[in-house]
Parts: sequence; structure tokens; C-alpha cells
Amino acid sequence: MIDRNNNRQKILELQLAKDQGFSSELQVECESLYSMFSSFNKSGSDDGQIIGITGSRPGEGATTISILSALALCTNPTNSVLLIDCNLRNPELHKYFNPQEQKDGLIELIEQGSNLTDVLWKEKKSGFHFISSGRPVDSPSEFLSTNKFINTLMQLKKKYRYIILDCAPVLNAPETSILASHLTGVILVVRSESTRYEIVASAKQRLVDANANIKGVILNKQKHYIPNFLYKRL
Repeated sequence: MIDRNNNRQKILELQLAKDQGFSSELQVECESLYSMFSSFNKSGSDDGQIIGITGSRPGEGATTISILSALALCTNPTNSVLLIDCNLRNPELHKYFNPQEQKDGLIELIEQGSNLTDVLWKEKKSGFHFISSGRPVDSPSEFLSTNKFINTLMQLKKKYRYIILDCAPVLNAPETSILASHLTGVILVVRSESTRYEIVASAKQRLVDANANIKGVILNKQKHYIPNFLYKRL
């Protein structure tokens, strides 16, 4: 089970570290994520990037990494960042920001033609924009593979420097592989000392078969077996 309270606390700590400028493990994570995303654009192109973040199975930490990535990218004030909840089977992102408030989201934007301004949230401290999943749909695979959805992503790409998609686990949701083929790249999140190699290999192969551009793998919740003050200096 995902501990949402701990994840929210982690995000709040990172925001505080960003606001007050003091060093923390979360600040190190933030800097690492920023460096990773910067490496995706070695050509220096101004074109927007759409990056999907997913895991092999539930509980890998893809949602937390998605949020931390958006926060990390916003440390550069010139970056415009949009975070979208594309996990239509088990949407989680809205619970981190406005758990008591409901608002139209991705489904309404695509199917009902809602205005973009009506579905956008703004994260107050960091400034990134966020679109929730919206109401449930009968077939996430069909919805995320429609031309209307893909075309909307391409239009949003013109407005934002980075679009982060929090995607459903690869092995639980065939739509993630379908969607991945249309993206700039995909990051696979693996929970350290929990997910077996065979499961990760299967998820990777499914993405490869879909012609997805796998940008990298993040080993999440890795334990440090040397003193932390030494680990930071390595």
C-alpha cells in the first residue's frame, strides 16, 4: 500500500527546502532529477518535451517521482511545467494537492471540450500547472489512444517546456505502452529491494515492443549502507 501521508510530507519538505534554501536529502533528489531532465535535451532545442513516468506494477513510487520531477523542474523559473494524471485506473495526484475539492480534469477536457483554464490547477509555491484525471472512464486504453487525446497533448506541448505524465503501471495497464510510443520519452521507476528483475525486464520489453523511447530508470527508495554525510560526498 502507498503511504500517501509520508509522500505528502516528503513533497512539503522539498518545497520548504526550495523556499528557504537550506540543504536536505530532498534537495539532493531535486537536483538529481533536474540534471536528469536537462540531459534529455542535449541539442538545446526549445521544443517542449512530454515525459511519461511509470512503474512495472503498483507501489513503485511513480506518482511521487512525477510530483518531485515537476517541483525539480520549477527550480528554474524559465521552465513552464504541466503535470497530468494519466493513471485513469487509479488516479492519485489530486489527493496530494486538493483532496477535498473536485474539479473537471483530463476526461472533461477531451470528451466534453472543457476550457483548459477550467481544468488547470496551479501549485502555489512552485508554480507548476496540474490537470487531474477527471471522472472515471470505462476504457482507459481506448481513451488514451484516441487521436483527439494525442492531438491535445501536441497542442499542450507548444505551451509548456515540460509535460510530465503520471502513467499507470506498465504491466497492469496496456494503455501505458500505447501512450508511450507518442511521447518524447519514458522513465521507469523501480522500487529498490522489492521489485524482481524479471518483472522489470518484462515491463521494459513491453515498452520496447511499443517503440517507446526509454530515457532512464530510477531506483526508488534505495537504502544507503554508508553514513549519509559520506554518501552525499561521493
